[in-house]
Amino acid sequence: MIKTIFYDLGNVLVNFDWKTSAIRIADHSTRSPEEVYHICAGSKLARKYECGIITTAFFFETLKKEIGFKLTSEELHGLWSDIFTLNKKNVAVLDKIRKTYPVGLISNTNEAHVHWIEKQFGFLGWFPHPTYSYIEGCMKPQKEIFRSALTALSVTAKESLFIDDLNQNVLAARELGMQVIHLSPEKDLELELKKFDVKVT
Repeated sequence: MIKTIFYDLGNVLVNFDWKTSAIRIADHSTRSPEEVYHICAGSKLARKYECGIITTAFFFETLKKEIGFKLTSEELHGLWSDIFTLNKKNVAVLDKIRKTYPVGLISNTNEAHVHWIEKQFGFLGWFPHPTYSYIEGCMKPQKEIFRSALTALSVTAKESLFIDDLNQNVLAARELGMQVIHLSPEKDLELELKKFDVKVT
């Protein structure tokens, strides 16, 4: 029986577009959009930030130097964070579910993006004990981050359902004993939840 439902954040509750952001940043940079995209989205620097190894201030000062950004760190912060759009349908489902089930959040993310998403969309407060990689010091699919989330909500793996868009993350959760939904783009979240007898009312 499902007692608690854990969500991923990116491409489940919010969608994101790094490429558009990279173009906007490159307009004020000495680097090409392709180079900016790689540094912002997939570099060791970005991974260190998402693991909480470096601070927000250090990240943006270092990023500014690496890409030759000509404006302020604060302006870079804004352009770098403005990549998200709300998945209104999935957030509406979450809003219904949270009235019946405890809900958790397990996300590979960073301090700047968490603050930005909460300011823009306001739903992160629905999660009483969110689990973020930059606080935990580890990232999905590492099992430690799932264990931290389960402990935070005092629930066992077998009583939990985890929703994520990436296969490697749902596989890791399943190996721990969690039930899972691999939410690929063509799937409807509400229909997938009903397969687990989750009441969406």
